[in-house]
Amino acid sequence: MSDQWFTLVVHVPHIEREAFTAQLWDCEIGGFEERDHEEFVEFRIGTTNPNGVQSISAPEWFCSCEPIAATTGLDTWREFAKVERAGRCVIVPSWHEYQPEPDEIVVVIDPQYSFGSGSHPTTRLCAELLSEYVQNTDTVADIGCGSGVLSVVAAKAGAALVCATDIDPHACAMTVENAQRNDVVIEVAPSIDDFSLAQFEIVVANIGAAVLCELAPTLLRATKKFLLVSGLLIEQQNDVIDCFVSSDVALRAVRQLDEWSAVIFEKVIHD
Repeated sequence: MSDQWFTLVVHVPHIEREAFTAQLWDCEIGGFEERDHEEFVEFRIGTTNPNGVQSISAPEWFCSCEPIAATTGLDTWREFAKVERAGRCVIVPSWHEYQPEPDEIVVVIDPQYSFGSGSHPTTRLCAELLSEYVQNTDTVADIGCGSGVLSVVAAKAGAALVCATDIDPHACAMTVENAQRNDVVIEVAPSIDDFSLAQFEIVVANIGAAVLCELAPTLLRATKKFLLVSGLLIEQQNDVIDCFVSSDVALRAVRQLDEWSAVIFEKVIHD
């Protein structure tokens, strides 16, 4: 990842909003802000890869691209960060004060420049589902861990072992820091092939529809029992389900929030 950060401003027609948002997941972005206007949605996007964002933007949408200091973008984002709830999970920015209630799973996060503040609906869907499905003896793999939100949720929900990976080295470093911040242990590696285990009771991948379908064989091979996937719009849900369901893999549950969806698959045990 480049050390130089940019702010891109893109004016997207309302009808293209959901598709554009979904494609942003496949670009190297640190985060984005949406501002509604009468005729368009203004996206203000922080990224080290402006060409990636421009490649998914129609020429008439693109407005500006300006280099910024990374710390400037981080400080601006922090002004808008807030405590987020996902079932019994509470995701708290590290600079906020929060008094936990009994039985809550409190995750304290500072994503810095990695994706994953806990505010996105797909992160909240995955956090809620992990808190419901993880058992004390489970091993869990978090593929595309970002800042480590879901890894920490799994560890705090009682998983016996949590492993996390991301193609972004900075994300891996932030996952380690956020694990320490929450007093949990997470094994972090640059690739799923580098983990100490080859299979896990639960695999979670919150990484976007196109990448999920591309990685389907790898994700299923790593899964012993449940596979939780998200990063997909409701309109992409059926296509993703078709990529995973087979005689060996059953659809277990679907959960939706706003225009986003999370899906759980279960490995089928044949007699």
